[in-house]
Amino acid sequence: MTTQQINLELPAEMRELVHIGSAITKLLTAAADVPNVEDTIYELQLAVHEICANIIDHSYNNVDDGKIQLELVVNEGNFSADICEFGEAFDPGSVPMPNLDEGQIRGYGIYLVNELMDVVEYSSTACGNCWHLAKKLS
Repeated sequence: MTTQQINLELPAEMRELVHIGSAITKLLTAAADVPNVEDTIYELQLAVHEICANIIDHSYNNVDDGKIQLELVVNEGNFSADICEFGEAFDPGSVPMPNLDEGQIRGYGIYLVNELMDVVEYSSTACGNCWHLAKKLS
């Protein structure tokens, strides 16, 4: 399988997230041997969308000119998404586990991303905040 890569830089606005879904669809439909490709596309779109929506809502809260940089890669049966932004830092450990017995309106995003992806890593430096998501496709 050859390496397929798409780089995006998007304004941190909810209406721009549609471009992420299109890019993931393009990458996975071009890749060979992805089992259950439609389900896999949906899960990857959902995970990356959740991280980007949280960036918009929380990291760039009340900032009008925020940017999100994404590098989406399919290589050797693996998908990875590196998502970088320059808003407020975040502590993933501070997010409580959602109450799955009672339900709630918000607060499922990070939990869902962790369930859908094999690797979920976050780092914050003086140069920005970055998420690394990865999933084995086969």
